[in-house]
Amino acid sequence: MQQIVPEEQLSDQQMINVIQYQNQMTQTNPNIQTFRTNQINVYKSLRNRSVFKLAFSLLELFLYFLALCLLPKPCANTTLSEFFILAIIVNTIEAFRILYLLLIIYNDLIEVYQSEGENRLPYPEFSFANTKYLIDAISDYHSSYKFIKYLMIVLNIVVFMFGQVQIYRNLYGECEIGEPEFNFTWGVALTFLILKYITIGIPTLIVVIYLLVLPFAYCINLSNLQKRNTGASPENLNKLKIEMVGQERISEDNECVICLQEFVGGEEFVRLGCHEFHVFHKACISDWLKARSECPKCRQAVRFN
Repeated sequence: MQQIVPEEQLSDQQMINVIQYQNQMTQTNPNIQTFRTNQINVYKSLRNRSVFKLAFSLLELFLYFLALCLLPKPCANTTLSEFFILAIIVNTIEAFRILYLLLIIYNDLIEVYQSEGENRLPYPEFSFANTKYLIDAISDYHSSYKFIKYLMIVLNIVVFMFGQVQIYRNLYGECEIGEPEFNFTWGVALTFLILKYITIGIPTLIVVIYLLVLPFAYCINLSNLQKRNTGASPENLNKLKIEMVGQERISEDNECVICLQEFVGGEEFVRLGCHEFHVFHKACISDWLKARSECPKCRQAVRFN
């Protein structure tokens, strides 16, 4: 019988130790396992949402295609046919984007399950606590998906703008709304318009209002800060009531927070009206108030009276 070389036996033993250590770490480190389980749950949540969006996108695609095929002859001479064709193209790209995302999720989950003993995740520098952060991680790692995602944003806005123009143009034309034979056509078109107003129109309006209001809010806030940080005039500084430090403590810490020095008997100090313990050396608070007329402790405006 061939005798095992001690060096080979030691090497095998080392491998066994490494495997046992990895298994022990997997079993005895609940934090890692909990973190891993949370990430997998986020993946599954995103997968379920994507499947629902794909089904909804395919339903929209079917309705647009059906509306185009059943378009009455009077409507065929209008731009509604162009609108439905453009909507079909955009929805096809959207369905492809979702399928691509589902393929990425599927491959990532396979990698997660295969690397269970290593506790390794596809995007280690991302700690995604919800699906939004996971989508951001996928976009950063997969540039093609990122390109399609932003392309869809642009295309959806274009179709939304083009669609509402064409729909409003044809409301009372050859394909007049309210006629029984045009009910299905207008039903699909107006449903599209309502959905786009909810998903694109309202968020866009909020962003526009925010961008318009933000400069005014910034200017008002800046003006208030400038007024608040305006230094006190010499006339107001002369109105400060000056007291002398005696034997008793004049505050809780008996210290001026500006120079961080304790008060000594015989020194001049000023007690501000915002709080009885907001006391400072006369020289310190004078220099402070020349720069900004607020209390160094509570930041309230100083009243000179």
